[in-house]
Amino acid sequence: MKPLCRGLALLMTLGAIGVVPGIQAQQVAENRQESQTLTELLAEVRALRVAIERSGAASASAQLLLGRLQIQEGRMGTLGRQVQEARARLMELQRDRENTTVDIRHVTATLDQLPPDQRRNMETRIESMKKSIKRSEQRERDLQSELDGVTQALSSEQARWLDFNERLEELERSLAPRKE
Repeated sequence: MKPLCRGLALLMTLGAIGVVPGIQAQQVAENRQESQTLTELLAEVRALRVAIERSGAASASAQLLLGRLQIQEGRMGTLGRQVQEARARLMELQRDRENTTVDIRHVTATLDQLPPDQRRNMETRIESMKKSIKRSEQRERDLQSELDGVTQALSSEQARWLDFNERLEELERSLAPRKE
C-alpha cells in the first residue's frame, strides 16, 4: 500500500499545484476589481465634496446678494418717495407763484380805477407780492437743486440694484443643472 499512498500523495500534490495558480489568478482579478471600485468610489466622494462645498459657497453668496438687494430696494423706495415729495412741493411752489403773478396782473389792471388812498394800499400790496414771488423763485431753485440731487441718488441706487440683480442671475445660471 505504500506505493498507492505515494501515488495518491503525488497526485494530490500535482492537483494542488495546478489549482493554486488558478486560485491566485482569481484572487488577483478580484483584488483588481475591488481596487478599481474603490478608486471610482473615491473619485465620486471627492466630486460630491466639491459639489457640496460649491453649493454651500453659492448659498452663502446668494443670501448675501439677496440681503444687499433688499437693502437697495429699501433705499430706492426711500429715495423714490423723496423724489415724489420734492416734485409735489416744487409744483405747489410754481402754482403759488403763478397764482401770485396772476393776482398782480389783476390788481395792476384795476389800479387806475381806485381812489388815491386805496391805490397806495394796492401798490404796497403789489410790492409785497413781488417780494413774495422773488422768495418763491429762490425756493424753487433750491428745491429744484434738491430734486436733482435726490433724482441722481435714486439713479445711482438703481444702478447698484441692477448690478446686484445681475450678479444673482449669474449665480442662478451657475447653479443650474448642466446638460450633458
